[in-house]
Amino acid sequence: MKAEEKLKHLYQKVILGHSKQPYHYEKMEEPDHIIEAYNPLCGDKFKLFLKMKDDRIETASFSGYGCAISKASTLSLIHISEPTRPRLI
Repeated sequence: MKAEEKLKHLYQKVILGHSKQPYHYEKMEEPDHIIEAYNPLCGDKFKLFLKMKDDRIETASFSGYGCAISKASTLSLIHISEPTRPRLI
């Protein structure tokens, strides 16, 4: 597979797929921490909700709006953060 085909596959399958059906895309009830992210240049705005247990992220979710790449990136952060220590993120 050529590099151009790989990039097309990445965008169409992975990025657009994550954008259309994001994992943990919801406002969490009573989170321990809320992280707000806003990009004034493009208008993307997300909130990450974290539920902690024993100094670890037990559960994470997010809500907000932005482009497909921004939403997929936020989703990737959620995937790698569960469960882990906040200082590793």
